[in-house]
Amino acid sequence: MMSARAVGVLRPLFEGCGEFLPLLLLGRSYWWFNCHVVFDGLDEIAAAIEWAGAERFFGGKPGWPFDAELVGTAPAVFRVPQSPVGDLFVGEIVAAAVVDAGLTGFDLCPVWPGERAAGGPFAL
Repeated sequence: MMSARAVGVLRPLFEGCGEFLPLLLLGRSYWWFNCHVVFDGLDEIAAAIEWAGAERFFGGKPGWPFDAELVGTAPAVFRVPQSPVGDLFVGEIVAAAVVDAGLTGFDLCPVWPGERAAGGPFAL
């Protein structure tokens, strides 16, 4: 859920990746981003993960097994086929735009372990 100001900052980056849908909550107008882009950028480790298992949802936020060669070609915002609902990822350009604009309410969690986390992607 985003404010009109957040949409103004992110719309150019999210162009062609989905749609902003209006939402009225407690008398206030917000926007929801419906991401249409699915990017298959996880590595072979992803095949061994039980994506529908309870431990994935209740076991904390582990690093995601992104392929280092593919992730550089990822769009600004995307989902992965292994988790089509609930998980949304953004690249460094989006994380920087959120910080530079002083947008609040975004929980940008690096999803790569260690030194690779600085370059994204981030879970949104």
